[in-house]
Amino acid sequence: MKQAFILLLASALYTLPAVSVYAQNIAHFYYIIKKKDIDSGRLKLIYRDHDDSIRSLRMCYPKLKAEDLHMEDGVPVFHFERIPASTYDSVPDCISNSTPLGRFEVDVGKRIIGDPTVVARIPFHAITWNASLTLFKIRTAQHGNPVFAVSDPASMLISVIYGYTFGYAKVNHEALRTFMPPLARLLALRLPTSQVKR
Repeated sequence: MKQAFILLLASALYTLPAVSVYAQNIAHFYYIIKKKDIDSGRLKLIYRDHDDSIRSLRMCYPKLKAEDLHMEDGVPVFHFERIPASTYDSVPDCISNSTPLGRFEVDVGKRIIGDPTVVARIPFHAITWNASLTLFKIRTAQHGNPVFAVSDPASMLISVIYGYTFGYAKVNHEALRTFMPPLARLLALRLPTSQVKR
């Protein structure tokens, strides 16, 4: 299920020179699991069914979308997004919409101390947005004391930011790290301003 985590900071966000109401979705990453990476051995998956038994499954789609990649007792785990119905639904060993619910793991474990560290690289993308509304502005009085000034509707500031983020995750038996080059589309709207009354 798609979930957008909304962070609301509606109390005094006391950062000079304004007090604002701020809302943001924390980036919801969708990881791309590619058949070519599995076939080449660069990415190894383990599937455990609801009885915790390991079942052999293969990747039949060129790529699939996964989410909620995280570490669980030192093991990177995730689940697949809903897969559109296709002829693969009737193939028992294909990862498909008919695959029973279970747990998918990224196999980066070490069996003995001398094993080299295995690092899996998994690409992801995400849509991010945030919006803010400035309610109060702070002005400095003539004698140097800060004074709250209530903005009238004509002087409130609204800003909206919408962006597309992409990058990749590096996963080993110890940690999960994400790397993101900055890329976003910025849209800002500013309402007409007038003098703020004290």
